[in-house]
Amino acid sequence: MSFYQSLLHLNKTKMLSAFWVSGNTGAVLLDRDWTNIWSMPPLKLSDGNAIREIVRLPQRLAGATFGYYIQGKYLVFVLAREIYRNYYISANTPLYVAGDFNDWNPFEDSVWHLQPVINNDLTNFWEVRVPLKRIFPDGKKSMLMFKFVTGDRVWLNPPSFCASTFDKNGNANLYINPARTGMNAFRFVCGDSDFGHDSTTRLIWDEKNNRQELLPQHTLINMHLFSPLKMGASVERDKTTFRLFAPRAGDVSVEYWRASGARTRQKLRQLKNGVWEAVVPANLDHYFYCYRVNGKNIDNTTRFDPDFEILDPYALAAVGPAGPGIVIDDMKWMPPVKKRFQAPDMADLVICEVHLRDLIARVPEFAGKKDLGFKELAAWIRGNGNYIRRLGINAVELQPVQQFDAATREEYHWGYMTTNYFSPASNYGSNPAAGTQIREFRELVEAFHQIGVAVILDVVYNHVGEPNHLHYIDKDYYFALDQNGNFTNWSGCGNDLDADEPMSHRILYDSLLWLLERYGVDGFRFDLAELIGVPALKSLEYRIREKFPRTILIAEPWSFRGHIAYNLKHTTYSSWNDGFRDYCAKYVFNQVNLDGFRYFMAGSTDFLTRFPTQTVNYCESHDDRAWLDKISECPGGNAENPTENDIRRTRIMLAMLLSALGVPMLAQGQDFLRTKHGKNNTYLDGEENALDYRREERFAGFAKYVRRWIAFRLSPLGRLFRQRARVTPTFFRFYPDQSNTAAITVYNNDGSQGLLKYLLMINPRCVPATIQAQTLSMHGFKRIANSNSFDAKNGVPADPGFAVSKGVFTLPPLSVSLWIKEKY
Repeated sequence: MSFYQSLLHLNKTKMLSAFWVSGNTGAVLLDRDWTNIWSMPPLKLSDGNAIREIVRLPQRLAGATFGYYIQGKYLVFVLAREIYRNYYISANTPLYVAGDFNDWNPFEDSVWHLQPVINNDLTNFWEVRVPLKRIFPDGKKSMLMFKFVTGDRVWLNPPSFCASTFDKNGNANLYINPARTGMNAFRFVCGDSDFGHDSTTRLIWDEKNNRQELLPQHTLINMHLFSPLKMGASVERDKTTFRLFAPRAGDVSVEYWRASGARTRQKLRQLKNGVWEAVVPANLDHYFYCYRVNGKNIDNTTRFDPDFEILDPYALAAVGPAGPGIVIDDMKWMPPVKKRFQAPDMADLVICEVHLRDLIARVPEFAGKKDLGFKELAAWIRGNGNYIRRLGINAVELQPVQQFDAATREEYHWGYMTTNYFSPASNYGSNPAAGTQIREFRELVEAFHQIGVAVILDVVYNHVGEPNHLHYIDKDYYFALDQNGNFTNWSGCGNDLDADEPMSHRILYDSLLWLLERYGVDGFRFDLAELIGVPALKSLEYRIREKFPRTILIAEPWSFRGHIAYNLKHTTYSSWNDGFRDYCAKYVFNQVNLDGFRYFMAGSTDFLTRFPTQTVNYCESHDDRAWLDKISECPGGNAENPTENDIRRTRIMLAMLLSALGVPMLAQGQDFLRTKHGKNNTYLDGEENALDYRREERFAGFAKYVRRWIAFRLSPLGRLFRQRARVTPTFFRFYPDQSNTAAITVYNNDGSQGLLKYLLMINPRCVPATIQAQTLSMHGFKRIANSNSFDAKNGVPADPGFAVSKGVFTLPPLSVSLWIKEKY
């Protein structure tokens, strides 16, 4: 049976969805038009309350919930701002409809371009009228999927209360049902009862041989709930205030106690907009506390359990991932950072992704210590001989340090299972029950700043870890759910946080602002940012930059659901560039041509970015295998003893990484040929991930080579690599060999940026490459790097086999060289 046939199965009308618009008014959507002109649909309520009025919605309003309505020979696609209120849509936003009927590519034909209209009640709509024959050219009416999309390629996901279906990739789409023309939506008004957030009253379709029940959603009501009140536990002299947002709870209480004392329980009173509050006339600084939330469990969308101890989402410190929280007098223990570090501009960054314990697990003074944390790393950073100083980078991207779900302090964890966004990880505190993680994390950030290194935090706002405290507060409000009330799982970690609901979004913003104000961090890398979504990311960007305009914002722009890097093009976010990563791995094996080389070396501005610093170029991160293992000729990718070709290919990659326009990011240990011995996923393997500094000594020449590349890039003479804006079309000139893989690249070929010029010569082939470049004059150029050494001051000799004669260049196999010309 086809989807369309199943919709009409046995010719019985079906309620698709229902939702409350206000306390006593709801709407119901049917799977087909209601054609009975003599009576209204047979609706009633399960609790016996009377429905006093049923009114058919106007076609435009009805169509807005399905995305279309039909008038005569036209199908009208309609988008209502209220339904897509989580997206920023203005009257000037280009909007299109894409679907099966136009191969999901609406941008080249104006027939698919929606135009703004304003209804009498000033509700904004966008519409486009399309002849039915354009939708069904063969005259056969069938189910077709579609979706709205902006001119910036932001796809607008329909809210859960809209009738939608899922394609084979799990994407939610609207769909055209020819039996539904817009005469299938009704508003119903009840008596004086208020069907609030905890209502379990069902809507019943009371028809002979066709009885159905449906629980109306509160999505539209929840979407408007917001409170500006300060959340969490607040200490003011001799008073402590507890506040929790729990919109559908029926009862909330707080328990607080000293570490060795008895517990005191106090009920919270319900305020407006889903907020609960209790005021205790005492200073409870450093008391432990937790919440207990109870209420009516509605289907699969709540999990109220009065026996479960909930860690406050706004707790400033926690004893562990399960709690309890620790009441903190924040102005006493963590006042705003007064002297802020001036992070380098994006164009001037060289980032290294690091893990707190990986950096110091094998440092002699910490040998055998399993519970390494903020305190130990800060002490090591302050020392003169540490790896970060030797590497010469000016920013670290620190893997997650917000409270995560490691069971013990000693357990190794990457940190990507967050259970609280305000508390520094208790695992990294020397005495977490005393809240020392607050002071120690502040001191770690300060230690990095003292050596001129910016701190970018890897933050995980796409899902939460275990225990899932938000689940026990309000599952439906805080998480994306499927049509059966189950968690969606595009994160691959069991749930997906809904960042669009106002108070959910507020947790993200408040915690980011807290990290900036109270810990002095310099920026954030958003894990699986596609799940946070472009609208939420744009809102965070705008609000953060209002207060901290120089904040570094980086997105990992994908999830298992999709990729949004292009959609972030018109923001100030930078994105991890997985295309660069994958291209380099193929390029060093001569498996791709120079089209990608031209694109990536110029900062991906032909498509992905508006300006070069929107791309974070990298070839290795914490995920998957180490670069060296991935490209190694060694059996099983175990590059403990890399071959000479492995090393030469890695030199080529690092030369590309550090000479491409954009922001380069190295992985920890990449400069001394780190290996994970062919292992693909080491997220729980602290022994494998710990940096083996013996390799730094073993491959000292290689490490020196990489560090000199970094130093040159950051020097005044390296400025051509550090472009803030899109370069001129003729800034680069590429001279390819006959295979279109080896190349000579000229930087500032047109002289648009003064006299300084570079030549980058790369041959990824295992045989010599010949390049015809008769128009390239070598006059005044000095070779400062070859395949083995780098010396910007004195220059370096040619690689064996390099030759140039009458404009014909011969590049040795697997070779790279950099030349510089400072004046004519």
